[in-house]
Amino acid sequence: MRWPERTPSFTGANFSPVSLPAAELGRRPANDDAFSPRAGLLYRAQDWLSLYGSYSESFSANNGVSAGGEKFDPQRGKQYELGIKTESADQRFSSTLAFFYLTKSNMLTDDPNRADPNFQILAGQIRSRGIEFDLAGQVTDRLHLLGTYAYTQVNYTQDFDGLQGHRVENVPRHQGSLWGTWQFNQAFKAGLGAVAVGPRPGDSDNSYMLPGYVRLDAMAAYTHKVGEHRLTAQLNINNLLDKEYYANSAGSNLGVIPGAPINVLGSLKYEF
Repeated sequence: MRWPERTPSFTGANFSPVSLPAAELGRRPANDDAFSPRAGLLYRAQDWLSLYGSYSESFSANNGVSAGGEKFDPQRGKQYELGIKTESADQRFSSTLAFFYLTKSNMLTDDPNRADPNFQILAGQIRSRGIEFDLAGQVTDRLHLLGTYAYTQVNYTQDFDGLQGHRVENVPRHQGSLWGTWQFNQAFKAGLGAVAVGPRPGDSDNSYMLPGYVRLDAMAAYTHKVGEHRLTAQLNINNLLDKEYYANSAGSNLGVIPGAPINVLGSLKYEF
């Protein structure tokens, strides 16, 4: 987790900022680097069928805060993925089925001995594995559907505080979505979609579960040709039924974050 830096603010006519060395500010300079390779292979077995595989390594800094001010080692990850892509002969339907296996070391979690959730400790290593499936189809000239599903198992596999075997907080095992759009004419289309998220642990101790939820969203868009260019006005309504749900927790048992109530977002896009 990346915590934003907090910059103190000062007021007063006689204040002028002074640049101080990092040591005087209580900061510890760090220089971390690593080689992070990525490789992938795609094989087209048939006109309608492709097989692929990929391998990647990741490297990122840990910017959390420890109670003693110690510097955390960087996060390192490895991911393997195998998948199948299909497409109908008329190219109206396509799908992707992917199997993934990911490990990450030097993960952070909230310090159980501190009331302030900003203090963290190294939680060790996590393992994420599962299946993702996407299906997109032009059912008719007017109706387009897009469905997604993911099954994910994420657990602590190595730890320093008794978390081994626990599920990682805020990660559901099951989640999916279904979205449909109807093209009324060349200029106007509207859509309706549902997002479903299963129960997930609220903290690394798995002491409580956040309930699952289903949320409905909607959209409408109108496109107008301006000479050879296109101007599109779009309206998105999120949480159409104003459902009350928990989006996620703060990573501990100190509080949870509610989902946003019904909200409307408008946008204009000009293509040239």
